[in-house]
Amino acid sequence: MDVIDSVTTKTSCTRFDTILDIPEHQWDAVVPRATGLKHNVLQTFELSGVNNLNCHYLTFEQGNHYIGKANLYEVSMDFASLDKNLSPHARRLIKSWIPDYLYLSMAECGLFAMNGDGIAVKDVHHLAQVIPLIHNELQTIATEKNLDLLVFRDVPLEQYSIYEKILVPLGYAPSAGFTNAVIDIRWDSIESYLESLNSKDRYKLKTALKIEEDFGIRVEITSDYKHLAKQMADLWRNVNASSDDYNREQLDEEFFYEAGLRLENNSEVILFYAGEKLVAFMWSLIGTEDYHMADWGVDYDYPQYREANFYRAASMISLKRAIALGKQRMQLGMTNYTPKKLLGAQMQPLVYFIKHQKNSHFTTVVNRMITDAIEQPPELNYYAAGSWPLDTMTADEYKSIFTQKLVDYTTNDAFAKVEVNYDIDILKLGGLYGFYPDTETVNFPLSSGIFVNYSQHPDVINAANNAWLRTKATYNGAPFFSGESDVTRALQFKISQAVQQQAVQLLPNGNLIHQTALAPLLDSSCLVLLDEQTSPGIWEAVGPAGCEIKTFAHQDLSNLEAILTENTGRKILIIAETAFPLFGDQTDIAALVQLKQQYGARLYVDESLTLGLCGKHSPNAHYRLGLSAQQGVSDQIDVIVASTLSGVGIDAGFVAASTKVIEHIRHQATSLLFAGSLSAAQLAALSTALDLTANRLSAGSELFAKAEFFTGKLIEQGFNAALYQSPVINLIFTDFMISLAVQKKLLQLGVAVAAIGQPLLPPEMSVIHLNLYEDITWEDLEKLVDIFASIAISIQITA
Repeated sequence: MDVIDSVTTKTSCTRFDTILDIPEHQWDAVVPRATGLKHNVLQTFELSGVNNLNCHYLTFEQGNHYIGKANLYEVSMDFASLDKNLSPHARRLIKSWIPDYLYLSMAECGLFAMNGDGIAVKDVHHLAQVIPLIHNELQTIATEKNLDLLVFRDVPLEQYSIYEKILVPLGYAPSAGFTNAVIDIRWDSIESYLESLNSKDRYKLKTALKIEEDFGIRVEITSDYKHLAKQMADLWRNVNASSDDYNREQLDEEFFYEAGLRLENNSEVILFYAGEKLVAFMWSLIGTEDYHMADWGVDYDYPQYREANFYRAASMISLKRAIALGKQRMQLGMTNYTPKKLLGAQMQPLVYFIKHQKNSHFTTVVNRMITDAIEQPPELNYYAAGSWPLDTMTADEYKSIFTQKLVDYTTNDAFAKVEVNYDIDILKLGGLYGFYPDTETVNFPLSSGIFVNYSQHPDVINAANNAWLRTKATYNGAPFFSGESDVTRALQFKISQAVQQQAVQLLPNGNLIHQTALAPLLDSSCLVLLDEQTSPGIWEAVGPAGCEIKTFAHQDLSNLEAILTENTGRKILIIAETAFPLFGDQTDIAALVQLKQQYGARLYVDESLTLGLCGKHSPNAHYRLGLSAQQGVSDQIDVIVASTLSGVGIDAGFVAASTKVIEHIRHQATSLLFAGSLSAAQLAALSTALDLTANRLSAGSELFAKAEFFTGKLIEQGFNAALYQSPVINLIFTDFMISLAVQKKLLQLGVAVAAIGQPLLPPEMSVIHLNLYEDITWEDLEKLVDIFASIAISIQITA
């Protein structure tokens, strides 16, 4: 027993860790109308061991007078069960690798397995005195047991402001909990109830009372049901297993036996027999003022299960019993609101206040996840007028109110879009987040997108060091004002020769290429034609020009030609990528050149993913870089741009075109007014790396052979693996959550990969990219084959 005194409120709190330590008459004398807090009801939950509950009970005194009581318990819940978008396969796979994914433990104040306030006080003004004491106890329990959450459940809107004023400063946040369906009983018989309905509903519900006559079902109502505990548990499990709404309590044979043993005067069951077989039941609690439909079970294999509509029949018989017993209201509980609405139930919104005691950031994440996941009835209308801003609410209005309480940037804030990313926080909460990994833990960086990396080559390092020693300069300012060095001009000439263009403008990083090249060339009168899989960076650069944009089906040249034909005579720019980042497939640049010449269009080509992988040597010993050169058409392209990061390993970029186009860009691109230039060390490193690239292309590479080998092994293991003309292997899945799970598991094994889904891909598709790189060895590949074999086995086992 633990006693805590509050000097400021003159209220004392006593905690008991078993209901058996509290005399039944003493406990029940405090607010006896609270059905879910009756001593024998709490005995049933504690002594049956349901869900392995650890129970605690609080009494509150002022001046030797009891003013209230509260029910606390420790419980865990799989919050992943609230995610209706998480497929069974994804759930099983994630749980096999991360057993505790979204499995949170909590110290909770409420009623387990039923709606209702876990606090009962003699007068509502006592709430302000007891809530802080309950918080202290929850905090103590959670700290001692290392629990995740502190929870106050089922707060009615009439008391919301009291809880909010006390709990929010203590670190709690509110969420829209499960709504309770309630019927206020104002009839003296079931017949008068039926007469109050419209004819259509009256017919449906009156028919439900004829289940014995229509289906030969025998109905019994009894308070003696201990002997039926096993059958009831089996039927309850059928309903629980089929529920998409909620899955926390696990009622078993022991529970129903204890209920029958201890609640003979406070509970009853409506039993439905087909012959001698029990095929359905409704278990209800009988309170001083209320009749609670608590739990039910059914045999879905009964041939006339749907026609008999046991739930409707049980509800009607329950209402008949509640009226006969003189109860003021019938509590129908949460979820499955449509049949309850048919009976005339009103919907009582109930609020949760939850605090994540280990990480305050996750408090709003958990509350928002609950608010989003719990399905509310279409209309919520059972609460005192004036206790809430709206007298009635739609489900969307109700959820929106709480969502706005849980976000830092509301819908009226300029930064409101920040809040759409809270799904990322759910991944972090569940331990599934696999982005921005610690590089020290990565042995195989298959997500880098750098196929050839010369940044650590001795020749590149020596060249950069020598340049640094000569100049000591790290930043030369914007070239428009600060000028260009001879070394810069020499490198620009070297690149222009490599891509067969008249002139080149170097850029300090590859992210600037499209902004620098496209903004000065486009205006609102231009028509830009893009492949539907064009990279986001190009879209972002084209958008501000205000020009018309048309897309053609991926790699579909006939579709492109049809658009060109429809727009003959217009100013047209075709923008192409030599390889598409999404799958790594290469483009027929030569065919695009033919189309642009035939229809008088201009052609803009991004060589970023092929510059260091493709090319050829010309007879005069100049090397040519890129897929366009390999296809023999680089000199017929109007503008060539590239980042040198993927194919060379040095972060820089360039725009190559005719001298007149480059001069125009040099004087009109705003990025060149503010972006710095490459340092002498960077210039030396890039120049040396380009020479090494040429030598490598001349000597040949095993990279593509390694990619083909690895792809073959992955297919043998059962993966849907695709390899195009780039060293990018695509593992294709139908479920993005499976991709995220695979990404996380591989990261734990030292392999970094890229998981891609919406909005780049349709909802039914996701991809994991495996980007091979020049330095990967055959020994490395054998290790990776073994790692992916273990992944494949897990995916197949959990399918």
